[in-house]
This record gives sequence, C-alpha cells and structure tokens, in this order.
Amino acid sequence: MALAACGYSGTLAQQVRSWASQNTYVTNRNQVLADAHSLELAVAKGTAKELRTVCGGLSSDAGTLYSTLVTPDRQLTRDLNHSMEDFFGAAERCAVASSTKSAGATRALAETRSGLRELAAADLIMRRLGVLRN
Repeated sequence: MALAACGYSGTLAQQVRSWASQNTYVTNRNQVLADAHSLELAVAKGTAKELRTVCGGLSSDAGTLYSTLVTPDRQLTRDLNHSMEDFFGAAERCAVASSTKSAGATRALAETRSGLRELAAADLIMRRLGVLRN
C-alpha cells in the first residue's frame, strides 16, 4: 500500500532507482556530503565566519534532499530522514557558533558525524539496489 502511494512501479530496486533519478538523489547526496566534510574542515582549521557560512549551505542542501522523502523503501526513508535531521541540528547549532571551539561547534560536529553514519547506512541500501556504485 505504501509503495503504491509513491507512484512507482516495478521491483523495489526499479522503484528506488526511479525515485532517485526523478529527485536527483545522487547530486543532492553528494552536495550534502561535501557540506558535511566542509563543516568538519571548518571546525578543525577554519574561522567562526567560515563555519557559519558552511552551516548555511548544509541546512539548505539537507533541506533539498529532505524534501524528496518519502522513498519507496521504508528503511531507506528512515535512514535518510534521521541523517537529514542530524544535519539540520548541526547546521542550526553552528550557524550561531561564536567560535570553532565553542560548545555549539563541538555539538554540530558530533551531529554531523552522526548524520554521516546514517547517510552511510542509506548508501548501503542504495548500493544494494543499484543506485550507487562503489
């Protein structure tokens, strides 16, 4: 029933591939990954201003990916949802960070790393279904 609501047909792999294609998933995912890694770099070597700038981009790009949910696969939807929620939380905290060593920046870094782990779980599903290659 839930799959029919998504409007995709075929096997689960075909449905997820159609969803990914229609929603430019790979491009959006890659941008979120780049933003997350930029956040890590900004915390390690950047300034508060650089960190806040990166966080604005992460919030926007995570929002773009989040807006494509629901996927045809419940677990994939859950993993992506949790990941994007962590990225939103990270972006919110670091957008107002006074320094790269502040508690907000430290918490944002932890949430970013959690988001990356959850995105990696989604990536496993996407690889299994033929959307992502090694």
